[in-house]
Amino acid sequence: MCSNSSIHAKASPSATKARASGRLARIAAAAKAFRLASSRDIGAGILAPRLGPAEASPQLASPVALAWRLHRGALVGWTVAFAVLGIIYGSVAEGVGDLLVDNPELREIFERLGGSQAIIDGYFAGIAGVFALIATAYAIQATARARAEEEGQLAEPILATAVPRTSWLASHVVFGLIGPACALVAGGLAAGFAYGAVAGDIAGQVPRITAATLAQVPAAWTMVGLTLLLFGAFPRFTQLSWAAYSAIALITLLGPIFQLSHWIIDLSPFTHVPNLPAADFTIVPLLWLAGLAAALTAAGVAGFRRRDVTG
Repeated sequence: MCSNSSIHAKASPSATKARASGRLARIAAAAKAFRLASSRDIGAGILAPRLGPAEASPQLASPVALAWRLHRGALVGWTVAFAVLGIIYGSVAEGVGDLLVDNPELREIFERLGGSQAIIDGYFAGIAGVFALIATAYAIQATARARAEEEGQLAEPILATAVPRTSWLASHVVFGLIGPACALVAGGLAAGFAYGAVAGDIAGQVPRITAATLAQVPAAWTMVGLTLLLFGAFPRFTQLSWAAYSAIALITLLGPIFQLSHWIIDLSPFTHVPNLPAADFTIVPLLWLAGLAAALTAAGVAGFRRRDVTG
């Protein structure tokens, strides 16, 4: 039987040779790296970058087309997410009535949110309000993208061309306006279809619940107008729109529960929206909200036209 020392003695020459080859390979690689580093420009690679096309795609020929390229991922993602949420909430609505009957406190909360004694309608009214708050977050994000483009010094090269300021700004604001509408419609359609399928009344429930979510759009637009006003008149304070949104969300969700003063609750635009499908539809508050959103938007655009573009 061979001893361990003899085995190591026989294996040591090949192991030593392998280690020596490894050292030589590392030394050669390091020498090659130093040689390549000395022959290239600072910040550049060995392989020259491929040049882009000499002319932009026709799909990027306008500010709206460029904005679509920037916003489309978020718009599609939010819309799909609302559709998924609508299916989830709509599919469980049938059992909400049985759940709330055994819990008087929870029943009172949903009745306050929905403004009706009909538990399921109150449930959908409350869900529409929650959907509206979530969609408003997207609306603020899309509108504030203009400020991010300005801070990133991406707006100035565009505005240095023949593109008018209002056209560039409108290309971002339009997604702040249509984005929440698309998301709320998707959520309402999905919730109405899911609940209608369970209740056996798809044709009757889809328009009712979709109308409930769509009625929330003017309230979301007021936050778009506020964000645009801050961007146009006080660009460094654009992010304060998120603070206003947080306060409004707290008032909307907790104000009725804690029985806050009416003047505090009325500060939230969402408290003026008819609590469909639990309440009757009234168009006057929606017209007031749309008018307020239009006034804030006009003031923001006017402020942006007068001020300098900042970085």
